[in-house]
Amino acid sequence: RNGQLLVTAEPAPAQLLAPPSPANVNVAAASNGAVATASTTLSTFDASNANNGDHVGNAGPWVDDTSNAYPDWVQVEFAGLKTIGEIDVFGLQQNYSNPIQPTLTMTSSYALTNFEVQYWNGSAWLTIPGATASGNNLVWRKFTFNAVATSKIRVSITGALAGYSRLTEVEAYTPAAANNPPSVSLTAPAAGAPFTAPATVNFAATAGDTDGTVTSVAFFANGAQVGSDATSPYTFPWSNVASGTYNL
Repeated sequence: RNGQLLVTAEPAPAQLLAPPSPANVNVAAASNGAVATASTTLSTFDASNANNGDHVGNAGPWVDDTSNAYPDWVQVEFAGLKTIGEIDVFGLQQNYSNPIQPTLTMTSSYALTNFEVQYWNGSAWLTIPGATASGNNLVWRKFTFNAVATSKIRVSITGALAGYSRLTEVEAYTPAAANNPPSVSLTAPAAGAPFTAPATVNFAATAGDTDGTVTSVAFFANGAQVGSDATSPYTFPWSNVASGTYNL
């Protein structure tokens, strides 16, 4: 109108891109320095198979409860004090001679029917709230909980199908690291600022990330990107802008 454009500097919802949070770490893995032991093992089965990273196979340990009264247990001691928020317990699959990657709904007639997952608080074993299975027939049980700091965990088994406590793997994961999103604010032009077309509209913005870095800021007009800047202070001269009303 009259050769002018009107800038409505009310920023649309910011498009904030942040790197993914670091993956959880399985601190119960032998490759991370953890050591597995068991109350007793059947025949040639070795307790070290409980944290060798293979929750598909049938290498055990199979805890022999025919000669030892319940509870049976498999323990994993970490390489020092660790903070954990998830524990996964795996049992023997139905088709143990040709096992596949288990799912959370896979069942087996060799499952651990009754067990609880415990952690060492420095002086005693405590049951992790919610980490108890009763009447279970699932191959894979995943327990998530409010994080606890401990040096070791234990699966205490009080019931199993088909004669033996057939546990194949135990995993314990640290909580994923927090990743706060970045923030951005458009500081120029001012809301409702008029320009004479063809115009140069100078964008300016501030941006930051409390636990990361900002690699660039992109500038949009009516939903379409018109420019970007990778260096703070973040600016961009949008030139040859035709008459109209624009939301930046």
